[in-house]
Amino acid sequence: MLFGAGCANVLGIGASDTQVECTADTDCSPGDVCFKHSCTCTTDCAGGADSMLGPAGSAGVVTVPNGSGGASTSTGGSSSHRGGTGADETGGTGASGGAKGGKGGGAGAKPHSGGVTASGGVAGGDAGNGDTGGGTSGAGGGDDGGSAGEGPPPPPPLSCDGMSTQCAGKSCCASYELPGGDFLRSCDVSCSFCEDVPDHLYPADLSPFAMDAFEVTVGRFRGFVVHYAAAKPQASKGWDATWDGMLLGTSDELKAALVDDQGCTGVGLPTWTNTLDVNEALPINCVTWYEAQAFCLWDGGRLPTEAEWNFVAAGGDEERVYPWSDPPESSTIDETYAVYKWDEEPPLGALEVGSRGDIGRGKWGHYDLGGNVAEWLWDSFRVCYASPNECNDCGATLGEPSKVLRGGSFSTEYDRVTVDARREADGQSRTRSFGFRCVRDR
Repeated sequence: MLFGAGCANVLGIGASDTQVECTADTDCSPGDVCFKHSCTCTTDCAGGADSMLGPAGSAGVVTVPNGSGGASTSTGGSSSHRGGTGADETGGTGASGGAKGGKGGGAGAKPHSGGVTASGGVAGGDAGNGDTGGGTSGAGGGDDGGSAGEGPPPPPPLSCDGMSTQCAGKSCCASYELPGGDFLRSCDVSCSFCEDVPDHLYPADLSPFAMDAFEVTVGRFRGFVVHYAAAKPQASKGWDATWDGMLLGTSDELKAALVDDQGCTGVGLPTWTNTLDVNEALPINCVTWYEAQAFCLWDGGRLPTEAEWNFVAAGGDEERVYPWSDPPESSTIDETYAVYKWDEEPPLGALEVGSRGDIGRGKWGHYDLGGNVAEWLWDSFRVCYASPNECNDCGATLGEPSKVLRGGSFSTEYDRVTVDARREADGQSRTRSFGFRCVRDR
């Protein structure tokens, strides 16, 4: 990672300033917990509003929580990393070696999806392995990489278990790997006057992760509704116990809220129906930020941070105008690229995910990053990016009710479908033009 140290608040739990190996919370200082064999802070973390996932170039190994996958660790000099031990379902990652050569891929403890390709570094290590998931061979990892795993493909996320509906000819649960890396966060007019940064450039560096190819559909959301009592998250990484009161009590209450014409506001129709096999490929709308985050956690992921969504939509360091812009500076847009208000009257509502086909896909193949439904993101909304301007796997939940949405929707015009367009909404609001997609840590 390139930028300054700080505590990892992206998932509600962070790396403490002093790393201590542990097997139980009692091995840690008061206020810290034992997370993946390393004491990590839960309160009063250093790092400011733009919290970071772990320091770069630390002496020794620093373990950082990484969502539903294994922890990723960094070691040694600038931009060098080593794949950590996977403890959750999606497993550890392979090496993402740096300029000075990190260690190779770490082994997954009991992952399902195995390691991912190792890259960078100097010598040749292989990707991290899993006991049931296959890794791929490394492309120059660190100086002593692990061996690649072999095994059957991973099971589908819970939300697609037994679901026959396809989206644009693919699994509605398709999730595409992102390499991470350095890029400049884009910032629309709302924050162009905020920080004294030349040309309003906000550098960022992200670890590898995976993002859903599609916005979460009605069909996928059904599984969460059916299993709602058990699916509601417990206080853990990614969920604060104070948010429990933001969720409805029962599955029936949630169903009623999803179709409530008075409670679900805006142009268009609620996409949820209580009848099975109706609207299955439409994006779920009328969900609150809390319900979206609860779904993603249940499904083995979490909501994307604003930086992660920005990275995917902008094509990384290409800094695209629209997600499909090729060349990046192209401002070409019409109704064949995205579902948006291209005429005087907006569409009657969202269309099936992936309906614009390949022409509207982003650099890595993701659909509907512009238009269809605006997407809830992890971060609390701030008109200005908080200091420090540099972002190292940053994300901020500052307790404010307003959350960030990006991507525009079927009811917005072309200038709100751009990569840099941002908006805010109360996290408890239900709106027909709001939806979401999930990410998974690697």
